[in-house]
Amino acid sequence: MLYMRTPAASAKVKRIRNNRHVRLVPSDVRGNPKGEWINGEARLIPAEETERVNQLVKRKYGLFKWLIDIRSRFKGTQYVVIAVHV
Repeated sequence: MLYMRTPAASAKVKRIRNNRHVRLVPSDVRGNPKGEWINGEARLIPAEETERVNQLVKRKYGLFKWLIDIRSRFKGTQYVVIAVHV
């Protein structure tokens, strides 16, 4: 299972609501593919289940996540968590 945290108003959230089938590929920071494409099925995680994912992101990114959270609160950005089963 892969988890992604993304703005609730993003185009990918709208696409997943319409079609749960997704294709993923590892990529570099510029989005250039660096591996093989794989198929998966995505779903939006209910708000009450997102805390576990937030804790994992905090553990991985530490201060950087904290800064992103502050910026998000200032801008009023709402996030959702997407789970992808591959």
